[in-house]
Amino acid sequence: MPETLVNHSSFGKAVVPFDLWEPSSAAILVAQKFVSDVHVLYVVPELPAGDPYVISDEFTDEKRIRHARDKISEQLDEWDSIDSSDLKIHVVVGKPGPQIAKFAAAIDADLIVIPSHGRTGLERVILGSVAEHVVRHAKCSVLVLKRQ
Repeated sequence: MPETLVNHSSFGKAVVPFDLWEPSSAAILVAQKFVSDVHVLYVVPELPAGDPYVISDEFTDEKRIRHARDKISEQLDEWDSIDSSDLKIHVVVGKPGPQIAKFAAAIDADLIVIPSHGRTGLERVILGSVAEHVVRHAKCSVLVLKRQ
């Protein structure tokens, strides 16, 4: 691999999609090796229009975003290997694949580091592949970390 692809000067900003799943910590660590400006992104799923929670004041998007931020902070604090002091945390509402690609474009990211769940078969057909969507639609480089 050419040395120019693996130094801090190659990438300015990285986006790491975060889902409170252990491989997210590995993705953050990898991103921190490439760049110093790491943006951690959590996507809160949209609630379907007919969902009873939509009409409840207890489940507003603002409250769900605030709750997600708290959970992310707790999770990052539990992972001793991550220095979270320089991480920028973002939470948006929507479908993960499109939101990740859109967010990376909005901040002019140079790299997205995304862990893959490694779903196959019917599970992949039903749930889709967020990583695949990001690879196809991102305007920047995407590094997909395979599930161990």
